[in-house]
Amino acid sequence: RIREGDPGERRVRRKGMVDTGELLKNAAFYPGEIGGAHDFGESAGGGGNKVGLSEFVTHNHSLLAIWFSTQEEAPPVLLPCICCANVNVTEGLSRRQRIWIFSFVLVSILIITLQVRAYGWEPYWLWIWIKTMVIILPVTCIFKTVLPDYSKWLNQRAPPRCFSVVRVEEAALAAALLVACVWFAVMTGVYNTASVVADFFSTLGAMMVAEVVSLVWKYCCCTTCCSCCLPPGQGHYRERSV
Repeated sequence: RIREGDPGERRVRRKGMVDTGELLKNAAFYPGEIGGAHDFGESAGGGGNKVGLSEFVTHNHSLLAIWFSTQEEAPPVLLPCICCANVNVTEGLSRRQRIWIFSFVLVSILIITLQVRAYGWEPYWLWIWIKTMVIILPVTCIFKTVLPDYSKWLNQRAPPRCFSVVRVEEAALAAALLVACVWFAVMTGVYNTASVVADFFSTLGAMMVAEVVSLVWKYCCCTTCCSCCLPPGQGHYRERSV
């Protein structure tokens, strides 16, 4: 028998043998996973509980993940960064910061839509797509990385009477949206402005619903055809980013 602290015990650890004490410690936090693929390195498709449909959808949806993911996770928040797909750029962001990122993307695309409509650039969808990919996508990726530090720096220097409830970045985003809507209303009229904004949010709602349907289809497809693609069940979203 090798006792803890003996040289032989350290050699066993270096050889990569299972530490029973560590496994029992993990079992206290993640019951049901002990002995499964997560602990013993077996293939993910070798059995065990898988993540449920509701948890899979709520932790992978662009909007729902903002509310259901914890601060240690890295949920998708619209416009995924292609250049850093393997980096958890949203990990560590608070729920309020994730809501701001989500709102920034929506407001930016809406402002681009108003600009394209006001100047009559056709086809509309092509100009909106080009500006989104060239401008909004890289800026969003940068904000996901630097927002916590810059937000703290700005709000520490802002007048506390003016920004005790609303943060500086939130006020700036709301002001940009207001200015864009007023400018478009002056250019084309209030009725056209209301029509464009209504069409924008109706399209957004359809996209959110379509994303739910897509995630449900993906879950069912993985369950039926390739269960190894599904993450493990209980505790998965507390230890692994989505």
